[in-house]
Amino acid sequence: MKTALLGSFPRSRVISKHVYQYRQGKFPENKLMEEVSRATGKLMELAKGASLDYVTGGNFLWDDIVDMACSQVYCGERRELVRFYENNFYYREPMVNGPLEVRDQEYVRALSIFRKEFDEKLRHGESKLKASFLGPLSFTSLSQDSHYGDKVELAFAYAKAVNQVMRDSEPLVDVMEIQDPSIFDSKVDKKLRARLGEIYQTVTAGVGKEKHLITYFFLEPSLLKEFFELPVDVYGVDLVEGKARVRQVYRFTRGKRFYLGLLDARSTKLERISTLRRVAERFSERGAVDVVIGFNSFADFIPEVVAVRKLRLLGKVKSK
Repeated sequence: MKTALLGSFPRSRVISKHVYQYRQGKFPENKLMEEVSRATGKLMELAKGASLDYVTGGNFLWDDIVDMACSQVYCGERRELVRFYENNFYYREPMVNGPLEVRDQEYVRALSIFRKEFDEKLRHGESKLKASFLGPLSFTSLSQDSHYGDKVELAFAYAKAVNQVMRDSEPLVDVMEIQDPSIFDSKVDKKLRARLGEIYQTVTAGVGKEKHLITYFFLEPSLLKEFFELPVDVYGVDLVEGKARVRQVYRFTRGKRFYLGLLDARSTKLERISTLRRVAERFSERGAVDVVIGFNSFADFIPEVVAVRKLRLLGKVKSK
């Protein structure tokens, strides 16, 4: 069994304030990057203490995963705040009013900071550093479009642009983490879903690093077959929200590598170590060749102090 940090980690109010001021041109970039570097270093120390197998840089520079996606790919106009799925968490909705393309390399520059801190804190261990990306179905679902006029075209354009960022990121990371909760959302456009395999071929084309596809908030059993046919290495399912459907996931375990979202990123309650181990062991018993456990989604929904406790809990799971 392995353990992992998923996506972003709660950031301090000071960094949040300075990121906002930086976006307004009122805070110097070099000072902000110094703060991000320190926060990333602190997170790497926590990851080292918990013996995590996979880590991210915490993604402290962005307000949310959509904001991060729009630092990787030019998204056009950013509109009003809207709800992120069914959560008390909001993001600025992109209005795609021109071609989706890679312009500024802010994300790749930030990965250089993450890599530096990772190498200083974890280079002598077996941990791997992940880059994080929003998946094409979720980007399409969370955006408005006045340029392409077709959700399938929008998804392919985004997939092509993200693929370029992934290839640009390869020298800096060990793993590509794709978060795509809309894969299991039954509301996704049927024409878009029918092209899912082709879209993911576009996302992953020419990317040689390990690829983890993470879903959360939804787990629709009727869509499991197509999910496990996608061209990735590790398949992530949310077993907090999908606990009642775990038996249907078992049918696909043999020969697969899994990421199991078992730590509830929307609850302050600490999980039982025995429960975490038992669920992971059941997947191994059913033929999963690799089992990674961690948060069921990014941890921005809970206070930093709780996220730290849950991260440390992962270390205890491995040490028992």
